[in-house]
Amino acid sequence: MPKAKHVVVILRREPQHPRTAQALRSAVGYLTANLRVTLVLGGPAEALLAPGLAPSPALPTLGRHLRTLQALGQQVVLASAIELEAVVAAADAVIAW
Repeated sequence: MPKAKHVVVILRREPQHPRTAQALRSAVGYLTANLRVTLVLGGPAEALLAPGLAPSPALPTLGRHLRTLQALGQQVVLASAIELEAVVAAADAVIAW
């Protein structure tokens, strides 16, 4: 089996925005196409993760998608905690929401 392509999904919308749930469902869906996913939460979307990088209990529906990605070994990171340019440069594709 060929090595999985790496897709970086950058999410910068507020957790309450309808497109936030769509972005998270898409990130999970990419796994079915044998893609490796790194989800980068930036700006208002950083509220989706509590300080310990666990899904925020205040957002249970969205947290399910985050937990699924994490349980399947995918990276979920805060943009403020990484070198975004390096992550993007190493990706095969980047999708911004």
